[in-house]
Amino acid sequence: MKGFSGKIKSPEFLRIQRLHSDNVLFQEIINDFPAIEPEDIKACLAYASRLTKVKSIHKVVA
Repeated sequence: MKGFSGKIKSPEFLRIQRLHSDNVLFQEIINDFPAIEPEDIKACLAYASRLTKVKSIHKVVA
């Protein structure tokens, strides 16, 4: 997997976010995604936290 912390793609990121929001423990998430580590989950959560702080999104016209 590649992405936010070097290992996680967008679909996995979304699944991890959902699992975390459902109060699934880190170890349970790691059991479901053996290629990731606790630091990867923390990176996902930090990224999601930054996304919530975005105040506006601008449309780019090509």
